[in-house]
Amino acid sequence: MRFEQFHTIAILGGTFNPVHAGHVAIAQAVLKARPEVDQLVCMPNHIPAYKEEAAIVDGSMRMDMLRLAMAQIPKISVSDFELKWDGYTYTVDTFTRLKKLYPKLTIEFVIGDDSLFQLHKWYEFERLANLCEILVVARGEQRDTIETYIRRFCTKYPAFHISYVAMPPVPVSSSEIRARIAKRESIQGLVPDDVLQYIEAHALYKQEAGRRQI
Repeated sequence: MRFEQFHTIAILGGTFNPVHAGHVAIAQAVLKARPEVDQLVCMPNHIPAYKEEAAIVDGSMRMDMLRLAMAQIPKISVSDFELKWDGYTYTVDTFTRLKKLYPKLTIEFVIGDDSLFQLHKWYEFERLANLCEILVVARGEQRDTIETYIRRFCTKYPAFHISYVAMPPVPVSSSEIRARIAKRESIQGLVPDDVLQYIEAHALYKQEAGRRQI
C-alpha cells in the first residue's frame, strides 16, 4: 500500500506468528488514544533465511491472518513494506525508507514496555528520534513505572518524543499459541475466530513441539 494520502500513521510491527487477541487490543487502544492517527498500519517483519526458524510461517500467510484479524476495525491496514526487502531490516532503516518516499508523513511507532526498556540497545536507536514519535502501549497498572522510565529516558535523550498508551491486560503470546497448537490444546479466544479457522485450514504450527521457541 501507499501512504501519500495520510498525514499521520501509527506503525505496529512484529512477527505476528500468529497475530493474536493482544495485537488486536493494542491496535484498538492506539486508535482510541490517538485520534490524530489517520491509519494504523500493521507491518510484519521480514524473517531472514539464516535464522532457520521452520516455525515461522511464510510472510504472505502472516499477512492473511493479520487482514482477517483486523478486518472489522476501521482505520487499520496491513503492509508488506518490510517483507519486500531482502535480508534483515532494522527499524531505523525501515523508517528512513518510508520518510524518503513520503517526507511529509508523520510516523507514530507502537511498541510494548519490553521494547521500551531495550530501546537504548537497538541499532542506531538515536536516529529514531528524528523519524518518529514512540507510543508505548502497556497495561494500566504499569503506568507509573513506565512514565517514570520515559521521563528518565527523555532526559538522557531529549530529542525523543515518547507517550504512554494504556490498554487492558490480554495475557497471550504467539509462542504460547504455537505451543498449545503443538500439544493439541485449544486456542479458542486467544486469536480471532477467523484466524483460528485459517490456522486450522492450513494446519499451521502443528510441528512446533520440540523446536526452539521464539
